[in-house]
Amino acid sequence: MTKFARATSLRDQAVGCMLAAAYGDMLGAAVEFLSWREIKSRYGDNGIQVPAPSFGFDYPVITDDTQMAIATAVGILIPNNSVSQMLGNIWQAYLDWYQTQSDPDESRAPGLTCTGSIRGGVMGSTVKPLNDSSGCGGIMRVHPVGLKLHTNPTLAFEVGMETAALTHGSPNAYVPSGLMAMAIAHQLNGKTIQESWQATWQYLQMRMIPEYSEVMHRMKQSVTACIPDGADLGEVIDSQVGLSDNGQGGGWYGHDALAIALFAVSRFWNNPIRAIQVAVNHTGDSDSTGSIAGAILGAHYGAEFLLQELKTHGVEIERHSELEDLADQLVARGS
Repeated sequence: MTKFARATSLRDQAVGCMLAAAYGDMLGAAVEFLSWREIKSRYGDNGIQVPAPSFGFDYPVITDDTQMAIATAVGILIPNNSVSQMLGNIWQAYLDWYQTQSDPDESRAPGLTCTGSIRGGVMGSTVKPLNDSSGCGGIMRVHPVGLKLHTNPTLAFEVGMETAALTHGSPNAYVPSGLMAMAIAHQLNGKTIQESWQATWQYLQMRMIPEYSEVMHRMKQSVTACIPDGADLGEVIDSQVGLSDNGQGGGWYGHDALAIALFAVSRFWNNPIRAIQVAVNHTGDSDSTGSIAGAILGAHYGAEFLLQELKTHGVEIERHSELEDLADQLVARGS
């Protein structure tokens, strides 16, 4: 196994975060609506290993996850004088993204909660939630918040939560989003992957808010799942990790998506491509779980591991240059 060194600059970390999130999104795109059994039947016992064409294109493409992450980055980069104004700018970027979804080439199975909330034209918040949705449509788009606000992880947590709450009203959607932004910020401040998530765990414990308990339970479950020797990891995810109390996990909800990503990253953090592959190979929302895992790993290693993988398989990341440019701006204008 090739060993990769940790990224040595904020710029490398940011580029890695944005590109690897897009890569995980692309890898999961072709299998998002398949069961783990169907994935193995189509791609073999190890599941999908290389991004495949999807959405009617003859080459791999990103989904709404990366499109909305780009919108988050665009919005948070607009100059502002307050958190309220920052969120208003992000909301406007989401409105602009929504307009693109009338183009069949741009519509990549957008989440119903995202589109419905944006179509309604009213910004939600953690104080005045629009709905009770626990969907993962918040966490999959929030990593640019951690990049832009990397000097203040606590602020990144609050803005990450409110960014998700623009469309998703349940703590199980917006709390994982805050944690994701906070962890990315911690990574850019020099913490390892493990140290970053330990810091988020300690922050939740310190706050002791009852509404956070289910998220904490899912985080703990993700790193304590029992894995027998030679276990089928897709089955482990389906049966032990990405499973909400209603039995409909699979990463469709924010806390489940985070749990699956952390499961993959915590076990294969030193083999980032393998970690992203594990994160997508299960029943459920594979592109979102792959994107979350990719963002975490990219913020640690930078883009080197990914660029080697892309070259080996002749794969290109859709909107690569735009993602790289946004990453540059997010850290250059970070706060």
